[in-house]
Amino acid sequence: MPFWPHLAGPGGSRVSPAATFAAVVALASCSGSPTAPGPPAALQLTGIAPAAGSTQGGTSVTLTGSGFAPGATVTLAGVPATSVVVVSASTITAVAGPRSAGAGDAIVSSGGAQAVLSNAFTYVEPSASPNMPPVIASIGVQGGRPNQPAGMSDLGEAVAVTASVSDSETAPGSLTYQWSAPAGTFTGTGSSVTWQAPGGLPATPASVTLTLTVVETYVELNDQNVPVTREHRVTASREVRVHNSVEEVRARARAFLLAFSNSSIPTVEVIADFSNTCGGKAAEADDVDKNRCLYTIDAFTVGDATPTIAFGGICSFRSRRADACVTIPVHWESTKRPGSLSCPVQEDDDPPGTKKVADGLDQVTAIYEAGEWRLCDSDFIPSDPVASRFKKE
Repeated sequence: MPFWPHLAGPGGSRVSPAATFAAVVALASCSGSPTAPGPPAALQLTGIAPAAGSTQGGTSVTLTGSGFAPGATVTLAGVPATSVVVVSASTITAVAGPRSAGAGDAIVSSGGAQAVLSNAFTYVEPSASPNMPPVIASIGVQGGRPNQPAGMSDLGEAVAVTASVSDSETAPGSLTYQWSAPAGTFTGTGSSVTWQAPGGLPATPASVTLTLTVVETYVELNDQNVPVTREHRVTASREVRVHNSVEEVRARARAFLLAFSNSSIPTVEVIADFSNTCGGKAAEADDVDKNRCLYTIDAFTVGDATPTIAFGGICSFRSRRADACVTIPVHWESTKRPGSLSCPVQEDDDPPGTKKVADGLDQVTAIYEAGEWRLCDSDFIPSDPVASRFKKE
């Protein structure tokens, strides 16, 4: 017979072996019982991805949170979702139904409770056709001086730069405009800005390229009906001719007078800087030919002066219309040539070998054309018209 320890009962009485066995079994059963489960997690909705879909429906979404239970339902912007699968207590997958464009709440209903994520899902209208890039039709550059030609600037000058841009889906004001240039500075934003030419360049005239990049940001649906952000980038450029107009006109006028003063230089080279579009070139060539036939210039002085730039203005002497005028003091000493008596034009009856002196002012006019300053007319105004009799008109 197995031994069972005796347990003391009330008042010190002994307990029977059977009662002792029952007590031991009961004690073991109590000590090994599992902990009772706690209450279920509260229903919460914390995220949805993607956060947008097609108005045609069919976008697959994943909702995250807690407290999801089998039988849960999903509503996106007021439209019940289909194919709802409770993957776990923290994840649900579903498919958005169709709806008009707009945003609304994402809602999970489970176990008689609701979890709401405000304005968490947006329906996007699919594009009927591919989004077309912007079109830069033109870039205009215009200085502020009266009658100033388009596309030109002087050193340090601020000019208006305006782009003509269109886009079939996006208003021009909603596009992004990025201006750049290797020299000078831009101020302003959008399609109309100001560009200030650099204050100095190694040489003028010089071309500086202004570049515009127009950026269009748009949303379209990918192959999974998920809206994605994309962009178009379109670039165009415009060259600006940058001048030091005063110095360029002065240099050309003096170069012409210096070449005229050297009797060995052919006429065609003397008038090389004259424009072909104004009548002064032919008249000046005739003057040079006559001077070369009648005289040899022995000594000369060509002074200096500051040109006046006034596009489409009137120069003072002889009312020449021009874009620039410069009056330069000149002094010529010449000898009548041995064959001068056979020249087509005679200035006087002085025999060959006669010395001549001419002092006065030479007014040279210039026009701006095709991105260059070109000479147009030259008029010699002698200090003493009677005494001079020197062929340079």
